[in-house]
Amino acid sequence: MKAIDLLQDKWTTDRAREVYGVDSWAAGYFRVAESGEVCVCPDAANPDASASLTEIIGGLRERGQAFRIHYSPHSDDRSEGEGGEKKRIPKH
Repeated sequence: MKAIDLLQDKWTTDRAREVYGVDSWAAGYFRVAESGEVCVCPDAANPDASASLTEIIGGLRERGQAFRIHYSPHSDDRSEGEGGEKKRIPKH
């Protein structure tokens, strides 16, 4: 699909799922709700038990909390030590 087609066609929830490819990377832990918001699903087997990221971030802001996302291609094999330093977790 060409970018110009996306701009000319009506934006829908199905189109958002297609463009963002949520089904290909989210493994059931994220979804695009009918409202168009991205939701996190702590239990991938139960997508109805989900929370809107927009609402979560809004709640954090209301309480003066920061919302930070940290991504590292090695995030699955690191853990924070007592002093906040990153430590490798041995792979089994």
